[in-house]
Amino acid sequence: MGLIALSLSSLLHILLVLIFIKWLDLGYTGVCIATLLMFIARFGITLLHTERAIALKNIYGVSLFSRESTQGITDQLSLGFYGLLMGVWSWWAFDLYTLVASYTSVGELSA
Repeated sequence: MGLIALSLSSLLHILLVLIFIKWLDLGYTGVCIATLLMFIARFGITLLHTERAIALKNIYGVSLFSRESTQGITDQLSLGFYGLLMGVWSWWAFDLYTLVASYTSVGELSA
């Protein structure tokens, strides 16, 4: 599911960046909007795929907030929190490197 959602949303992101930067001339704001829409699309694709998955059709009586889906919720939240931290740190590292690169000259960057 993740591979399909990531692939489709990445293609959408490339298309949206081209639209927002080339045709609408939004610059960095266009990249931000395209990234936001990409994450929303990834969520929607994953949700649609999960709802329509054939392998999950044979499971009856299990909903999002059933007893079976909330067992071991502390372990799930713990793993989710560490995954969140890992994602946020990589995002912040990218932002910091971009910020540092914006203050350096072309000569220093090429060196």
